[in-house]
Amino acid sequence: MIQSILHTMNSFLAVKISVQERWDNILEAWTLYKQHPEKPDALVNVLIKLDSFVTYVQQHNLDDVSLRSAHVLQLIEKFTTNGNPNLEQAHSAFDTISTMVHLTNAQHFRPLKKSDVENNKPHITLYWPNSEEAGEIMSQLEHYGYDSEIMTSPAKAVRTALEKRSSAVVLDISREAPASMELYVSEINKADIPWIGVSDKGTFEERLAMVRMNIFSFLVKPITASALVDTIDKGNRYNIEEPYKVLVVDDSPVTGHWVKTTLQPIGIDVHVLPDVNRILQTMHDINPDLVLLDIRMPFCTGLEVAQIIRQHESFVSTPLVYLSSETNRQIQYQAIKMGGDEFLVKPVHEDELIAVVSSKIDRARSLRRFMVQDSLTGLLNHTRIKQHLAQSIMLAKRDNTPVSFAMLDIDHFKKVNDQYGHPVGDRVIKSLAKMLLQRVRKSDVVGRYGGEEFAVVLHGAGLDDAYRSMNRIREDFSQVYHTYEDGIFASTFSCGIAGFPGLEDPNVVAAKADLALYESKRGGRNKVSLFGQQPPQDIHYSSGGKSGHLLQ
Repeated sequence: MIQSILHTMNSFLAVKISVQERWDNILEAWTLYKQHPEKPDALVNVLIKLDSFVTYVQQHNLDDVSLRSAHVLQLIEKFTTNGNPNLEQAHSAFDTISTMVHLTNAQHFRPLKKSDVENNKPHITLYWPNSEEAGEIMSQLEHYGYDSEIMTSPAKAVRTALEKRSSAVVLDISREAPASMELYVSEINKADIPWIGVSDKGTFEERLAMVRMNIFSFLVKPITASALVDTIDKGNRYNIEEPYKVLVVDDSPVTGHWVKTTLQPIGIDVHVLPDVNRILQTMHDINPDLVLLDIRMPFCTGLEVAQIIRQHESFVSTPLVYLSSETNRQIQYQAIKMGGDEFLVKPVHEDELIAVVSSKIDRARSLRRFMVQDSLTGLLNHTRIKQHLAQSIMLAKRDNTPVSFAMLDIDHFKKVNDQYGHPVGDRVIKSLAKMLLQRVRKSDVVGRYGGEEFAVVLHGAGLDDAYRSMNRIREDFSQVYHTYEDGIFASTFSCGIAGFPGLEDPNVVAAKADLALYESKRGGRNKVSLFGQQPPQDIHYSSGGKSGHLLQ
């Protein structure tokens, strides 16, 4: 049994923490049923959530997990025969999956180690004939957390990229005729590796030739490492988004089944709700990306349901699409007027349903990202990063794990803006944002707190481990150069860290991290300070620094 659980746990590692959140929702529903076994809808709610969970793990190709979860679903369905579930066996089955998910969560949020940052670096292959330029670029990429190699010929660059499955290939074509690169580029394209062309000319003819060879992006010298990193990041999708979630509100089992069989094969998670009375609870439980509504339902109309949904602030922007046999144009117009986004008349072709659902969710998610992200850096904004801190502390209390909150402030940033101009200052801000995203764990959350301030939530990391992580990033950032009209300069940041356990209130954690940040500023800047304790003894402190102009 233990070996089986461990094997399953390893399969879960590629999936986001939403697995834990989904399972917690199931356990809440199961607990509610055990408290009120006389209520049949409580058990139906368990079955709906469990069915959704099985679908979710299947979509992520987690075979062992999906088999176990499907087995539990079968057990529950079997135990509910004639309304007389075998609670003991069912509870045992839930405990098995709970153990798996808990172990998975603990592994996903493991204590931060030095190897987390230094191993498994994304690999970049470069063909760059100018060795002096190449060496500087490699040095800068290393500070951003990339492993890079310089090749002396395009052929070697292609071979290396294919062997090491590079995240990107950078080709300096300044001394090459575009046609001479076609053979090499075709091999990169076959491997689906984004490639970036670099040139000191950037003529229209050169750009056109590269576009015809399926180039991902084109940069004109001189280039900075931060600009290159920004381009590389756009070509690689490190974060896998949650599957689209659709809620079907329709008392017709035929409609629910048809929507499921149409959308689920393309990776859309479909929930069917025949009982309209449970609409709000279900909306809160699954937070769908889109709702499909029938016009005519028992006890009420789809128009009335739409108004009820729109009364709740959380669902004001959730797309509502009517799926009905209603052909009366006036009723259709009224449905749109009452909060609907689209009206589809049955019978609907599968392709039309897919197109409407996908496009509406795409736009809604884009709008949502715009609302929660900082426009300059793409990081979470102040409000969202504080929400993540609160959620992380809540999880830490439940799982008895630590969480640290780091606040960073770019030193002497006003001098940067005053001496070099605000556009240069923006580039420094974006440079630090890129470095933070590249150097922290995938489970850590980075946000722009405001102005030149940043924040990082490190779930599973105690103060000592958080210090080690932030101090390594501090040292590397001090060695990244930023360009301006007359040359280059380096910048630094100061950092303060506080966390749980020790502090429990999210607002207090943020306030104490800010105090620690102030201590770093008062102590000379370009430092990391901990609230309430000294740095770990095994740290060899280095102030970093870069040849050239360093703002002091």
